[in-house]
Amino acid sequence: MAPVLSIVIRNYRRFRGEIELPLSGGMDVIQIPPGMGKSSVAEAVAWCLTGVMSRPDVINVEALEAGEDTMVSLTFSDADNTVLERSMSHVAGVGLMERPTVRPVGSFEERREQLFPSACIDSNIISRASIGRVMQGERTGGERALEQMKGWMASDAILRSSMEATSLYLSMVSDPAVSCLIFDERGRLGVQCDGPPSISIEEYRTIVLASALAFARENCPGSPVILDEPFKELGEQAAWRAAEAVAEFMDGHQLVLLLSEQNEIEALRSTGRLRKELEIMG
Repeated sequence: MAPVLSIVIRNYRRFRGEIELPLSGGMDVIQIPPGMGKSSVAEAVAWCLTGVMSRPDVINVEALEAGEDTMVSLTFSDADNTVLERSMSHVAGVGLMERPTVRPVGSFEERREQLFPSACIDSNIISRASIGRVMQGERTGGERALEQMKGWMASDAILRSSMEATSLYLSMVSDPAVSCLIFDERGRLGVQCDGPPSISIEEYRTIVLASALAFARENCPGSPVILDEPFKELGEQAAWRAAEAVAEFMDGHQLVLLLSEQNEIEALRSTGRLRKELEIMG
């Protein structure tokens, strides 16, 4: 596993042309106006790594009409500065063709598993939408990740993840209704309360975010964590407090935040841990 040094996106969904996002390997913010492609950046990373979104609407409509290709590449900070790249183009008589490429030459899947394992894609790309789906009863990224991981039950990962999730959650809320977050053997999340539970929707969202981050940090520590608008549904004060807590919790790990709210960005700046700010104007 290794940090990502840059993300290059060309003609992916709403992004026409090519943009490069150079990253620090620490905590970076990519600021994008509302509705202008924050989710597309996170999805582009997942598509580059797995190809799971290989369908026509991956290509920007104008680019498709012009006969241009779509490409996403990730450059890693390993000894070889490995580049994992995936492209899609229209081939006459065949249709849309998807092609993964790795530089230096090798097996794309083998290098991907060494640098950003497929299991970690489920746990380390966290969005407002995915948090909402978990709140509606869907499985968490950690649960899906454990289907591909080994040794969860044979190590102290359950205890570490539970303790770190609890610690982060308690630092994110001012008057917690829950005393402890607990993962089970399948990665499912449970809570303990000192009294009758009375958890607001806002606090429930914080619980899901804290548990997702703790699982990612403890079980895929060398892979970057990408957060897409994680504080969006919180009030202004709660979002500020949560942003500060997340910055401290993820210090020393690669964290890429896709944000549009100035309040949240200011909260991250105030911690002194923000290493780079990038902006996409749309």
